[in-house]
Amino acid sequence: MEEIQYWQIDKIESLLQLCPYDDDTKESIYNSIPETREEADELIKQLWFDHIPRDPRDQFDKMIKMNTLVKTDHKYEYICNDCGENWVSSSEDTLCTCCLSPNIKSLDD
Repeated sequence: MEEIQYWQIDKIESLLQLCPYDDDTKESIYNSIPETREEADELIKQLWFDHIPRDPRDQFDKMIKMNTLVKTDHKYEYICNDCGENWVSSSEDTLCTCCLSPNIKSLDD
């Protein structure tokens, strides 16, 4: 087993700054840097998976790749039977946005 290389230590330290870990977890990782290249590669992979990119475009790309964006492309149109208000929602489970009544009818039918 080969020893950890300096670039791996630098990569671990820079990725830790971008990970949403609490301070205790970061301190624990700093204090127990892996000793072998293989262990360092595993940690770098985990940190890369967990890190939050600084650039908003990279954040968006990561969310797309991980399929974590909520899809709101389907819209449901409703009318309230109590107050007559109509609205569009991205959720099937909804209440009237005006009077909060559950007595609603879907206009998509």
